[in-house]
Amino acid sequence: MKRFSLLAAAVLFCIVAQPCQASSSTKREKDEAARKRSENHERKFKRVLDKQNAAFAVQLKGLAQWCAQKGFGAEALDLWNQAKELDPDLAGRCPAASEAIPTDADKAAFKAKKKAVFDAQAVELFKLGGTCFKAGLIGRAYDMVWEAVIRNPEHISARKLLGQAKYNGEWMDVWDIGQLKRGKVFKDEYGWVTKPDLDRYEKGLMPLRDNWLPAEQVQEVRSKWDSAWEFDTEHYHVQSNVSLTDAVAFGKICEDNYKLFFRIFIGYFSSRNQGEMLFGGKQEKKLMKVNYFATKEQFKSILGDIVPDIAAGIYISGRPQGTANFFKIDWATNTKILKHEATHQLFSESRRLAGGSKCGAWVVEAAATYMETCGRVEGRIVTEGRKAPWVQAFKQVLQNGQSKPLRDFDQLTYPGFQSIGPGIAYPQAAALACFLIEADDGNYRERFVDYVEAYYLGKLNTGGKLEEFTGTSYTELEYQFRTFIMEDDTAPVGKPEEKPKSEEKPKTEEKPKTEEKPKTEEKGQQK
Repeated sequence: MKRFSLLAAAVLFCIVAQPCQASSSTKREKDEAARKRSENHERKFKRVLDKQNAAFAVQLKGLAQWCAQKGFGAEALDLWNQAKELDPDLAGRCPAASEAIPTDADKAAFKAKKKAVFDAQAVELFKLGGTCFKAGLIGRAYDMVWEAVIRNPEHISARKLLGQAKYNGEWMDVWDIGQLKRGKVFKDEYGWVTKPDLDRYEKGLMPLRDNWLPAEQVQEVRSKWDSAWEFDTEHYHVQSNVSLTDAVAFGKICEDNYKLFFRIFIGYFSSRNQGEMLFGGKQEKKLMKVNYFATKEQFKSILGDIVPDIAAGIYISGRPQGTANFFKIDWATNTKILKHEATHQLFSESRRLAGGSKCGAWVVEAAATYMETCGRVEGRIVTEGRKAPWVQAFKQVLQNGQSKPLRDFDQLTYPGFQSIGPGIAYPQAAALACFLIEADDGNYRERFVDYVEAYYLGKLNTGGKLEEFTGTSYTELEYQFRTFIMEDDTAPVGKPEEKPKSEEKPKTEEKPKTEEKPKTEEKGQQK
């Protein structure tokens, strides 16, 4: 009887397991097919964009030649340089400007010609963005919307998708317009205030518990954490016991980082939210919480033993909501730390999560360290690229022979990642993010974002999946990764023993390091 029971159990197991195995196999096949479709769309996108850029470069060259003939020397050189940037293979040099003096008619003609050329290019870029969105290339779609606005600042449809509208003749964020319509004005010293309140501020008064008292007296009370300033920006609820001016500035940095994160990782948001946030509709409103302490002592005292001694900022997760915490150091340091910790917060709170995965834990710090290097100038993302301190540190790790093979690195749990030591784990994670986002003009970018999403949704529990998500073997990924990181040196360090399948190496260009703090428009409103 016992023998029969065992036999029956074995048969039952086979009956149950077979469909499961088939289901698993079917899922892998579907995932592989989806990845190949994405690669196909990516290749098509690059071909179309290259073709558009080449055609635009020819038009710019022609316009530059016309300018030179009419005596517009500076304008001719500027257009020529833009053409060369789009198409480095464009032959010839910028023609010397004639000695003609441009007439008023010439100036009007130049303005009209330039507008026609740039507006037409904006239309093509916007169309390409729509095509990318339909193909699931969300990051590329958002890039094209921004590029359309750069070419034509008056592109109404593109502005709408960026959450902007025209108010009193200026393009502004819709949230800011809402504040203005409520009769408020923005001041760097106080944030968003009504005009009557502004008069009180300018008389040296500040609000405290429904009263307006001398500023020195109020700030003394506000310096204590239980009476700290509290105000809302578009996406954050800020609490701080620094001066009101510093607190407002900090809120602006938070908002700038939000836009930066959204620009780079828009593909992380759910399909429903992508459509709502990018191509019309409204997003769910839930302000994230940030605390900005005046001193490290207050930071440690309020947060307690959960904060490591070396921490200058920390995101403490929680349900239903966590809090990002910082203390005042200097703006450059605070901005970098905020970008790191706020990235953890944004990934954790931007959508409902099933919990982190067991494997692939490197992506948590990879995305956060990468964000430290990013800025935004005139709508375009600029990064430190391979010049970033973390990436430079990884070069030293490579040269010391301390790096972890990608296959092993990708298998690590979060405790396993931390056990390697910050001097190895963080540089390797940061460098890997830089490679996946920037190499070969962002060839792996969309798939890296998909991988981050899979981690936070708890889908990486049976080993790392980077090989599957990229469609490239660990061996070849390792080679491409090290070649990219060491490209400006004499040779890649530690080539894999197995020869890569692809003979083509990623062609990459290092992105410029931003020299200035990205401009921000989001503002704080005091309570």
